[in-house]
Amino acid sequence: MRRLEEAAKPILIPLMTGQRLLGSLSQPEANVIAKWAAKTAYLHTWAGPFAPPVPRDHLAELNGDGGGLASGVGVFAMQSAFVKPSSFFRIDQWPQLGEPQPRGDAYKVGLQFEQLHLLAAFWPDASSLLVRNPQMHTRLAPGDEVPMPEYSLVVAPAWSPVSDLDGFVRSLGVWHRPPAA
Repeated sequence: MRRLEEAAKPILIPLMTGQRLLGSLSQPEANVIAKWAAKTAYLHTWAGPFAPPVPRDHLAELNGDGGGLASGVGVFAMQSAFVKPSSFFRIDQWPQLGEPQPRGDAYKVGLQFEQLHLLAAFWPDASSLLVRNPQMHTRLAPGDEVPMPEYSLVVAPAWSPVSDLDGFVRSLGVWHRPPAA
């Protein structure tokens, strides 16, 4: 974990302060931030009062220098103004496109550090795809080799110190592809 923290810190701090934009990240840098974001989000769920925590095997997948995200996990980012210096938000509500399905072990865990918002998300059905709102979500992982649909959804949460994080987390959706004919 120490090596991950050391690798992430010089990338994270300029993103948090707005001295660097998400669009300037290389894919290797995005991968470091994605792994760090997932690790941090997962540890928040295991250490905090939110139940249930993310599946233990998702945390185990990150272990070691060669570790990575579990299959089906996506990590997204956004930069925005902030009120609180940091926030944590977990929600189990999902905009669902296609035939709605039970969410099972699905999760969305959002983090906010100054201007940087991060989101680790998982939907358990491999035939479903995470869908981002391109006005909000910058995909960090999986990399660009995995096509994902996009959609627009206006989410207007009540104002609070975590309003931007709330809307960012709530608006990530899932698309349930119709069965092959």
